[in-house]
Amino acid sequence: MNYLFRKSIEILKEYQSTSGAFIASPNFDVYKYCWFRDSTYSAYALDLVGDHINAEKFYIWGTKVIERYKEKIKRVEEKLQKKVDLSPDDLLHTRYNVDMLESNDNWPIFQLDGFGVFLWGIAQHIRLTGCKKVLIMGKDGIDLTIRYLSILWDHPCYDCWEEYGDKIHVSTLASIYGGLSNINYFLKDEKIKKLAQDIKEFVLKNGVKKGHLVKFLGTDIVDASLLWVSVPFEMIEPSHPLIKNTVKKIEKDLIVKNGGLHRYKEDSFYGGGEWIILTAWLGWYYTKIGEYEKAKKLKKWIEKQADDFGQLPEQVQHSLYFPKEYVKWKLKWGEVAKPLLWSHALYIILCNSIEQKNQNRVIAGESKRVEIVDVTPSKSFFKPGESVRVEFEIINSSSEMAYVTLCISILWLDKEIHFEEFNMRLMPKEQKKQLFEFCPECEKFLGYGVDAILKDQNEIILDAKSTAFDVLEDWTLAPRYGFLCDFSKSEADTEERVKSIKKFHINCIQFYDWMYRHHNLIPPKEEYVDALGEKLSDCNLHQKINWNPRNIEIMRNRRLSANTLRRKIKEVKRYGIEAIAYGAVYGAEEEFVKEHPDWALYTNDDRIFSLEDLIFIMNISRDCGWHDHILNEYARALKEFDFDGIHLDQYGFPRAAYSHLGYKKKLINMSNLFYEFITDCKRVLSEIKSNVKIIFNAVNGWPPDTLANPEQDVVYIEVWPPHDTYQSLKEIISKARIFAPGKQIVLAAYMSIFNRVDNTQISAAERATLLTFSSINANGAFHLLLGEKSCIITDGYYPAYIRLRADFVEVFQYYWDFIVRYENFLFDHSLKDISLYVSGGIDDELRIVNYPYSSIAKPNTIWVIYKEMPRYKVLSLINFLNILDTHWDTLRVEKVEYVYNIKIEATIQEKVKKILFASPDFTLKPQSLDFQFFKSKKGEGIRFDVPILNCWDMIIFELDQ
Repeated sequence: MNYLFRKSIEILKEYQSTSGAFIASPNFDVYKYCWFRDSTYSAYALDLVGDHINAEKFYIWGTKVIERYKEKIKRVEEKLQKKVDLSPDDLLHTRYNVDMLESNDNWPIFQLDGFGVFLWGIAQHIRLTGCKKVLIMGKDGIDLTIRYLSILWDHPCYDCWEEYGDKIHVSTLASIYGGLSNINYFLKDEKIKKLAQDIKEFVLKNGVKKGHLVKFLGTDIVDASLLWVSVPFEMIEPSHPLIKNTVKKIEKDLIVKNGGLHRYKEDSFYGGGEWIILTAWLGWYYTKIGEYEKAKKLKKWIEKQADDFGQLPEQVQHSLYFPKEYVKWKLKWGEVAKPLLWSHALYIILCNSIEQKNQNRVIAGESKRVEIVDVTPSKSFFKPGESVRVEFEIINSSSEMAYVTLCISILWLDKEIHFEEFNMRLMPKEQKKQLFEFCPECEKFLGYGVDAILKDQNEIILDAKSTAFDVLEDWTLAPRYGFLCDFSKSEADTEERVKSIKKFHINCIQFYDWMYRHHNLIPPKEEYVDALGEKLSDCNLHQKINWNPRNIEIMRNRRLSANTLRRKIKEVKRYGIEAIAYGAVYGAEEEFVKEHPDWALYTNDDRIFSLEDLIFIMNISRDCGWHDHILNEYARALKEFDFDGIHLDQYGFPRAAYSHLGYKKKLINMSNLFYEFITDCKRVLSEIKSNVKIIFNAVNGWPPDTLANPEQDVVYIEVWPPHDTYQSLKEIISKARIFAPGKQIVLAAYMSIFNRVDNTQISAAERATLLTFSSINANGAFHLLLGEKSCIITDGYYPAYIRLRADFVEVFQYYWDFIVRYENFLFDHSLKDISLYVSGGIDDELRIVNYPYSSIAKPNTIWVIYKEMPRYKVLSLINFLNILDTHWDTLRVEKVEYVYNIKIEATIQEKVKKILFASPDFTLKPQSLDFQFFKSKKGEGIRFDVPILNCWDMIIFELDQ
């Protein structure tokens, strides 16, 4: 990414207002407004570089502007029906203030091209993101725009340069056609389709002279904006003779030798210079017809026009048509607009187009022409008897019609439960969605695989994708716990954030630090600052706190919105995800403690226990007023925000403390109090919600007796040293299972290494994450790690999360699909770990012949985790080869050693029916492994080869009944 490309992105973001609108230019007074046309290309450029949030903000803003002035559209319709002349005040303006108000100065109002471009941009945004949020939220504005264009498209109006208001312009018609035809890809409206076709026929009939397109009807001159007819609006293909003739005429009349492109011959604006956007546009067109060297030449010319600050102007005056006019305009308005956001947007688009074409040339003929873009279940899990819905997205990126068959298999392990085929026809460049529905048997705890294969008419496989879903009577049977912690008023991408969580099959969400105060949970008004944010706004205080400076900066003045909180709760429930409210069991702020000093807990020298003098520890015993107070706060949270349960947090201390109730000093055991409190909490909250869920944080497994409390729905353990090795993760899981044999276990194991890495170490942090996740899940527990939008927690303060790289998100997705698909072989309560007894010890009934291995997590070995259950034995292999230490929160900088053909010998007294291999690194669908029998001292054994190991493999032995 070169400097100008980076700078162009920065400029687009810098001059986008908080409302979502882009101003055309910050340093040119008459351009300090938002044009729909210019801004759409800015949003499109941001979409191309992956900044979909800011692009979405503009499109939402634009639809709201149209809705704001809907009375104008209604008035235009009425006047046209009555054949009454329209006045300028009847028409939508072409430019707006960022607060949606019309500009009140003397400026040509009636322009249509911008509204066509706007519809086109929305369609591109949906295609690039796969998200229809703008289409849904902006439906009224989109419908109004279509109505406005449909009644006025053939009326004379100002062109894209705000000139010739009495003409009908071909580039304007192309913009309208492009907007209508592209948005109709999602609307499927026959009227819109016919209107777009009528516009195209009108252009071909009236907009052509001497074999080329013309600037406007009634002339034979060309305008560089005629490029739009082909790129990007595709009214006519780039290779069509009419387009080629038009481009040839543009090159002859308007391009400067070794320079840029003029608008049109009579252009006198600022003397009629060479325009950056049009030069980029011509380069964009060249990439479409394979003229890459020409495109690169124009790109280099554009780069030379940037000043020392990386700013691109609207035009340059190297070769003016009317030099005297330049002086006139300069005296009127000053220097040429710079930076012009439209120029930077088109530069980004040109660079992207060149890069795309370069990539296509490298893989010439090998890239997929028709492929499965995505496959996603509609919910995080499904309940017994509920219809399962899975959406498949297919794209035909070729220029030919495609006839394909989508084959969908639903499997439990290797057993096909259901099979269905869909014959599909895709137009060139078409992207289509196919909804699949399936009604499984009423199981209470079962994970399924979904395998899709796309074939052409000759039965040749074009693509394959897999996902998973599960059927659960209750999410606590497989608690894939995630987090949400952003509740700002300005958040505009809630749906996208929750969708990303749902895609990972997360089925319960901890709403972290949502509350107003620890002792007073419900915010008094819609927008508020949380307790820590309020306290740390005091500079003197936050400088004394011995916490991560980055975390403190995030905490300071952290503003939240009750409306955003409600929206997020509602959104997660839409996908079947349960909302769990964070609540500290004994945390209170200083002002509350001053009112109730006898409710606090004290040290042996009579100081109040606290967390950095910010949160003070209260007495949760039944005879203390705090007990009923905080339970009442939890009850209010369930009623006010419709939470489904409470996440009871503690800080791991104190284990013993002194009560001062009744001014009597008494030593109390916190372990007993926690057990009682969990019981009381379930009883009180069950009166509000009969199926309320309670989760208690047993920090580092303490106190262990709380794990056995039957009122706790999930065992939750926040992991800290000394549990810092892979083996200690297994040990903490094993101990928890002893106390709570019938409950699932969640470990909050934070990957703090992401806070300490530079760009060269990201992959090492990612591999460490995969190994930690594998170690936790292979040992039968779930890992609290993911939340918000593909982000992970890096320490105990969740808002200091780190966003994962897009490439890694795709890799990590397979791991989550894997644990859902094979949940019955990972998390079933009947599974018994027999690793220590049968592998790597005195009784070596399962051994790896050709690599070092151990049933204890050790450096430079393959970690063997071996379990059994009725009818199955399950073997997990975790790759620690070439790893120098086994601390899980450590960068894995060692060279990755892929392991091939792992030879295993096992003596299994039951008769082995088959051996299946699956891995999140290689194949989600189980593969059958060949095996041979051999004679051992303890009976008949089996030999087999595991083909490959990266991080985690699973081998399942199915036993004969």
